[in-house]
Amino acid sequence: MRANAPLEGLKERGTEMATHAERRKAGSELLAAMTGQPVGFASAAEQRTGAFGSFVVDYIFGQVWQGDELSRRDRNIVALAMLGALERLQAVQFHASFAPANGVT
Repeated sequence: MRANAPLEGLKERGTEMATHAERRKAGSELLAAMTGQPVGFASAAEQRTGAFGSFVVDYIFGQVWQGDELSRRDRNIVALAMLGALERLQAVQFHASFAPANGVT
């Protein structure tokens, strides 16, 4: 058995990078869909949190959450577990607020 045999079934990622505008649009739309807030919600949140908020909208929700390797439900469960382990309670509350919309019960 070759060392990389378990990875053979995974599809290749990262061959095409999204532009900043594409990531921003995707992140804003996903946040709006999950939170039930208007698309401008992402910009308002970003204004409160500065550069970190921009990173979250563009890369976390605009790129990482866009992948199809995990369902939104599973991705939400992983995020809740990770944030809970890191004791990031505000982030846990935020992710828990839209968990039911992602199928977490």
